[in-house]
Amino acid sequence: MLIQINTDDNVNPSDTLTKWVEATVRDILGRFADQVTRVEIHLSDENSDKKSGGFPGTVHLFLGGRSGRHDPRNLEKESDDPGGSCSVPV
Repeated sequence: MLIQINTDDNVNPSDTLTKWVEATVRDILGRFADQVTRVEIHLSDENSDKKSGGFPGTVHLFLGGRSGRHDPRNLEKESDDPGGSCSVPV
């Protein structure tokens, strides 16, 4: 399962963030690893111009997955909690 992480100019794609997102995706989708060929993740800070320090107020997550047998699936979610953006039902 290939995991590709993209960010906008307002999210720092640090090594720590990348490893955390990859681990979270593998933990959530691990049971489908033999079926999912690719997962694409786009993280963006929806209100970077309004933040007053610390982590952004609203994180937007776009997740797209591809499987060899099924059409691609996409999911979008916004959250005020960075961890909450990755807690999505499977």
